Amino acid sequence: MFTDNLLEIQPARGCSSVRMSELWAILHSDGRCWSRDFQKKLINAEDYMLERKLPKMLMMLCGSQPDETNTAMTMLKTRNRKTKQSGFSLIEMLMVIVIGFILATVSIFYLAGHKKLYKAEDQALQIIDVLQDAKQLALNERQTMRVEINTTKNAILIIDENKAGDSDDKIIKQVTLANSNEATVGPRPANISAEPGEPLPVPRPTFAPSSHPLTQGNSVAVLRFTSTGLVLNAGTNSVGAGSTMTGMTIYVWKPQTTSPTNSELTRGITVLGASGTIRMWNYTHAVASPSWQNR
Repeated sequence: MFTDNLLEIQPARGCSSVRMSELWAILHSDGRCWSRDFQKKLINAEDYMLERKLPKMLMMLCGSQPDETNTAMTMLKTRNRKTKQSGFSLIEMLMVIVIGFILATVSIFYLAGHKKLYKAEDQALQIIDVLQDAKQLALNERQTMRVEINTTKNAILIIDENKAGDSDDKIIKQVTLANSNEATVGPRPANISAEPGEPLPVPRPTFAPSSHPLTQGNSVAVLRFTSTGLVLNAGTNSVGAGSTMTGMTIYVWKPQTTSPTNSELTRGITVLGASGTIRMWNYTHAVASPSWQNR
């Protein structure tokens, strides 16, 4: 700070840059008995030094010309005044901290509520990922992949049916679903009467006790993705005997707190039996015109 102040003094008429350099050298000389004290006082008691010591030195080096000396003094005082005003007081810092704390608290509560509301959205995306994986695996491996939405285990599973019979079947993927009070998976909520806008009706999931040995007796809704791209139902036994082509409309929704059978936020997933096409739908709970919109 001390050096900047002196270097910003412009040499006045009759006060050359050489003399200003001499002033700088004098004020920073350790060989002078007053130099360190002078610098300390200039930093900690600038008004005293400006009024008593520095004017004499400026006059001495500038040829005792009052006008030039006053000009240099005015510029130095202006610079020092600006320097003094920099920084923050303790009260200002505390105010900033308090305001930041309040904003952080409000943001946390808002984000927590927002995340809870959109849990159904996250759940629907997870289910679509599982369905897409099963479809792709069936095509790549040339084997039927069985997808079970298991409400007993609160999970969605991919079971590789492998060859004929069920003794070599194995679960290759299992994703745990959210709690039903956060995101319900299954039938359509009571406050929605329309189906997603597919050209042909796509049936709702039917939950029934499983006959498959890996999930025996669990309440499941089944889709079986084949190597030809068709989607079949569970059939009549564990190996899918008598199965027919089918699709499924899966509803994922956030229940209302006051009325758990009604939804607050709803997503739909349609799986077409003839092609294995998987689509996601958003339901707009608008008072004037509620409707499904394809994502």
